[in-house]
Amino acid sequence: MNFKEIAFLVGIFGDLILQIWVKIQGNVVGLKSYFIQHGKIESLLLAGGLMVFVISIFELTNLKINYFNLWMYGGFIDLLMREFRLLPSLDEYYSVLDYFQSWVLGGLPMILPLVIKNIIMHP
Repeated sequence: MNFKEIAFLVGIFGDLILQIWVKIQGNVVGLKSYFIQHGKIESLLLAGGLMVFVISIFELTNLKINYFNLWMYGGFIDLLMREFRLLPSLDEYYSVLDYFQSWVLGGLPMILPLVIKNIIMHP
């Protein structure tokens, strides 16, 4: 399985976990309105597709794929999404989180594909 395929699955499964969490707990980090607007399947595909897109852009930078670079890049992409409202449906999410929190949460999904790839390659 290549890095982009793993990233796609991380996006889908991460979104599924968030959907279940919101269903159980209510409006977790302001995501309830996002899931209502996009629906179950669309939000899964958005998450998976965004992961592949963001990883594809990262590969164009020719930066070394490591945890630090992926985390910083993910946080930077999250900052761009926040400031330029690239997904206006996430406005409530960004209103609940401060910049540091959303940077951390933006970086985390970027390192998960590398964690999984390393586990698969070096069991």
